Formats: sequence, C-alpha cells, structure tokens
Amino acid sequence: MIFSLQCQVLKLVSSANNFTVTVKLFADDTNLFFHCKHPEELYTIADTSMVQLSEWITVNKLHLNLDKTCYSIFGSSQLSISDFKQYLNGREVKMVEHCKYLGIIINCHLKWQHHIDYLYNKVLKFVSIFYQIRTKVNARRLCLQLLTVTVVNVVV
Repeated sequence: MIFSLQCQVLKLVSSANNFTVTVKLFADDTNLFFHCKHPEELYTIADTSMVQLSEWITVNKLHLNLDKTCYSIFGSSQLSISDFKQYLNGREVKMVEHCKYLGIIINCHLKWQHHIDYLYNKVLKFVSIFYQIRTKVNARRLCLQLLTVTVVNVVV
C-alpha cells in the first residue's frame, strides 16, 4: 500500500514537470517506464527518479537486488545511448539489449526474435518426448479429456 502511494507521488511529480513516468507493479516486480521526447530530458528524468527510488527504498528499509536490476532504452536510433549510464546507490545499473517482462522477452528495438528463440528452445525439449509416446497415447481421447477438464474448470 505504501509503495502504491509512493508511485502516485512519483506520477504527480512527473506530470508537474511535463514528462511521463509509468509505474507497473506485478507481484514482486516493479518497472518504471519513462517517456520523453528529448534524450537529454530523459537522462535527467531517469536520474531524478532513481534518486527518489533509492531514497524511498532506504527510508522503508527495503533492499533492491542490483544483480537483477537492469534497464533498456526503447525508441529512435537518435538516442546516444553509449554515453548514458544509470547509477543506483553508487553502483552502475546494467543496460541490456533485451529483458523479460511478464514472461515476454522484449528487445530494445521491439523485435521478437529473442522471444521466438526462447519459446523454440522450450518447445524443442518436449518434441522428442511427444515423438516417443505418439504410438502409446490415443491423441483423440487425450484431447477430449483435456478439453473436458478445461471446460469444467472454467464453468466451475
């Protein structure tokens, strides 16, 4: 609840300064999305918000795992991202080309190839199993059972 209030404060500060900060919370994951038209302003916004976040974490005696903390810059190629470094508590936050967000791997160019490769490798592990059991399983019966269980769970 307190963190939600802090997120509202962050949104109010951002709207007063003519830029957008969107906070997305899901379970124990927190994501900050900054939107600005000019790269220089974006860097300032990110720095200011990271200082606010760091202060809030310290005041509330929380811990942020910097090994799992990263950032990506989405947008036009005009951004000089090589000069952009982000710090939190004196430690540099790593910049990544792609990251996993709610189970989807998002590329900084908004391409899907990393996610497709990830899914391909996941499915590939099970192909040989399905190939080996294909003669031992009645596929039609199995599909009907799965459909029945799905419908019953949805109705109940």
